[in-house]
Amino acid sequence: MVTDFKYNHQDGLKICEVQHGSLSALTGDLYVYGENGTIPSKIGSFFSHFPLIKKWASHATYGPLKKYLSDGTWSFSTSFFTNSVFLELAKQLPTDIYDIYTYHGMVYADSYILKNIDQYRSMYPGIIFINAPILPYWIDKYKMSQLFDSYEDLKQYKADWRVYDKKYDARLSEKIQQDMPCSMYVIKPRKEFLSKGVIVVAQEDLDATLHMILERLDSLKNHPDEKYAYWYHNRDENFIIEKYYESDYLVFSQPLDKTNAEIKDYHYDTTMRIAMILEYNNQKMKYHSLGGFCKLPCKALEEEGTLNQKRISYGAAPFYAAIDKELLEEINIHMKQAMLLLYEAMLNQ
Repeated sequence: MVTDFKYNHQDGLKICEVQHGSLSALTGDLYVYGENGTIPSKIGSFFSHFPLIKKWASHATYGPLKKYLSDGTWSFSTSFFTNSVFLELAKQLPTDIYDIYTYHGMVYADSYILKNIDQYRSMYPGIIFINAPILPYWIDKYKMSQLFDSYEDLKQYKADWRVYDKKYDARLSEKIQQDMPCSMYVIKPRKEFLSKGVIVVAQEDLDATLHMILERLDSLKNHPDEKYAYWYHNRDENFIIEKYYESDYLVFSQPLDKTNAEIKDYHYDTTMRIAMILEYNNQKMKYHSLGGFCKLPCKALEEEGTLNQKRISYGAAPFYAAIDKELLEEINIHMKQAMLLLYEAMLNQ
């Protein structure tokens, strides 16, 4: 899985998004650490601990990862359900359903392939379907956010959030501010990724922004910011809004996309992304950090630009940076606790 989050030493860890790994771009890992990055090799290393288990991958890999899964135990196919080897292994029961090593095969695929996951798990008892617990929350931010309310100890790690009907009301902004007092908010659609439709808005502009996107004003269709324009076509019945949390700033001597600097320091409000594997074996859960990187907005706080440009990660070079090693270790202490609680909540559903 992959999680995007904010981290500062006052608020601590505040998770913004949790995603299925195959949905998530890891281009920042490649940009910061070189051609193949560092995350793919760690994924390959983890699965190498199960050399005797036949493995199939479909629609779930990208170039650098595929390289590290090419150890002879993986087959890359979109039609494994008709494969004779798969069908033979799939009907062989594991000797212990709680012991990974007693299964006969693994499948790593996304929800488009595993549309009937409960049925598949029943039909193919000898196969472990990787990511099965997270498939019900595929791209629905609302369902995923609800999981964080399962335990009080888990709730503290999630950015404060609410869901509201997608109907404009002159009192809606006031209600949101009463529910979640904050100087800035993040508006999100329920079922998108890659930051589509994500808007950062100041408290004083919240009502006008809600009026624009919920009433689908004509000016929205051709809005210069595609994140606003997105809402002209959105047909969800509700939307999510969160408190905005800052990260401790990264400081550079010049803007990342320029070679000249007019002032001494440029501060970037970073969003961090960490990849991980959550393992459930012999009725015990383990957290395996795969590393991560910082995603930066396209504008520093000192530059001219909109809130979206200064607060939302851009998702392309050169707006990536490494996470300080000591900071990553500190974050992983909290992330481990949060993700194991989240995993428990998924398994208990």
